[in-house]
Amino acid sequence: MVSQEKYDELERRNIDLESKYDKLFSLFAYLRRMIFGRKSERQVNIASDLQGTLFELEPSSENDTAEKERITYERSKKTDKSSHPGRNPFTEDLPAEETTFLHPMADTSSITKIGEDTSEQLSMKPALMFVKRFIYPKYKDPVTGLIYQAPAVNNAFSRFKVDEQRSPHCQYWK
Repeated sequence: MVSQEKYDELERRNIDLESKYDKLFSLFAYLRRMIFGRKSERQVNIASDLQGTLFELEPSSENDTAEKERITYERSKKTDKSSHPGRNPFTEDLPAEETTFLHPMADTSSITKIGEDTSEQLSMKPALMFVKRFIYPKYKDPVTGLIYQAPAVNNAFSRFKVDEQRSPHCQYWK
């Protein structure tokens, strides 16, 4: 049998070793996380009693007060949603072929023209390049207040600067 004194000493030693083990295990887990963890885990700065300091910290004095300073600035925001100036216009020396589209329900004899939208595409006939201009006049009916405008031309090349006649020419020369 073991004496009571020996048992108490072994019990204290066991408790001391368990606390050291817990401290070392948490330090090991922290170091493993810092070395092998994900990037987000590696950057975690966990304040712990296990971390020592390299230098003695000077006690902070009660008289140190932080000086407050007000900083102001002005910021100007762009009001335009897009800073893109748009596409460059075609030169005026190119011949143009204009086509005007009217809204099917617009009766031009009784309504007033208030404007028009224009879109342009570069087109080509063999040995002749010209601008094909689509004009969509806007009309306002003074009685009802409705605005009429024809829908845009819907073809495969309606979004491009060149039309379907120019495309095979580009494919051929590439």
